[in-house]
Amino acid sequence: MYKLKIMEDIYLTNTASVFSNYLDHPERLVLAYGALLNLKVNKYISSNVTVDLLYDHNQIEKTQLKQTLGIGFAYTLNNGVKRSDRKDSQWWLKK
Repeated sequence: MYKLKIMEDIYLTNTASVFSNYLDHPERLVLAYGALLNLKVNKYISSNVTVDLLYDHNQIEKTQLKQTLGIGFAYTLNNGVKRSDRKDSQWWLKK
């Protein structure tokens, strides 16, 4: 795994793996590569793009490609009072 900072709030993570079943056809390799691009647009919106490449001779003799796009929205509700400081936060406990 290799993580690269492209710009501020933009990161690229690469992963690669090679596998062989050494008991049955050790010359047939399974090759897998994955790339994850994380983008932080602002404090509320972030996005990620993933690309996965897979070659497995035992399943199909072609390269398989998967791409995904994710967009996230995060917002913290804050009324100025911490939950632990509220007097009624543990009303079910009798003292």
